[in-house]
Amino acid sequence: MADWQPLFFLLGALGALAPEVIRQVNVLRDGGTYTWSPSLIFFSLLYAGIAGVVAMILPSANLYSAFYNGISTDVLIGKAHAAAAGTKKKKTSQTKAAGTEAAPARLSPLHSFLDAL
Repeated sequence: MADWQPLFFLLGALGALAPEVIRQVNVLRDGGTYTWSPSLIFFSLLYAGIAGVVAMILPSANLYSAFYNGISTDVLIGKAHAAAAGTKKKKTSQTKAAGTEAAPARLSPLHSFLDAL
């Protein structure tokens, strides 16, 4: 199984970049513009590397599961961030409808981005 590890890494990295590529295509298709920057490329490659390592570490029965592990890396990072920050899972629509809690405070753009992961 060790012979498949480089392929698992590449498929995990490709899976991590797939949602971003789809988002960029949708922005361009809707007539928007997309600005490239060195930091975007750097962090995208860093994220793809992390997803490739995740795809290698998690058990992959086949190549599809390695790709899926790469796609789901953002969920893993989001959960790790929430655990490190000490935040709990967002309230569901049922608990919001009950009206037992006040509206949450407005988040900064960075925290909004991190919470979206």
